[in-house]
Amino acid sequence: MALVPLVAGVWYFAYNVGAVSLHITDDAIDEFESLNLTFSEAAVHSTGALTATSWVALDLEATTVDLTDLDNNITALIGFDKVPAGKYTQARILVTSAVGVLKTGEVVSVVVPGGELMTVNPFDLEPQGSVSITMRLHVVHTGQAYHLEPVLGSVVGA
Repeated sequence: MALVPLVAGVWYFAYNVGAVSLHITDDAIDEFESLNLTFSEAAVHSTGALTATSWVALDLEATTVDLTDLDNNITALIGFDKVPAGKYTQARILVTSAVGVLKTGEVVSVVVPGGELMTVNPFDLEPQGSVSITMRLHVVHTGQAYHLEPVLGSVVGA
């Protein structure tokens, strides 16, 4: 009789998960020779999954990416993990630095508002399913500063 809860728990936590991958890509950033982003965390926000906290961290697959290498819709995998199945509403990547080198050779800092790239687009992760989220990043030049803005590129579930 004591095995029933144990077996049910093992089944639930082994079966009731899916895979989430978080990618980035960029739009053409012709002004830059390089634009290196360094990440400290990738996570998705749960509203209907059995999780310990509302933000579920993904394993970082890349900690630094040069955005200029991601032209023509090439993507970089930032985070991937198996997480509890359920409803999720947001994806975010915490950025610890964003440094660019313009084609003129000038080194510039790129502002990442709040230090995070975030998209809001709800998705359901089915048990044993997978979801791939791609953030498209725009570099906006306003006066003397460059800003990095995320735009949801796609959410693809399988």
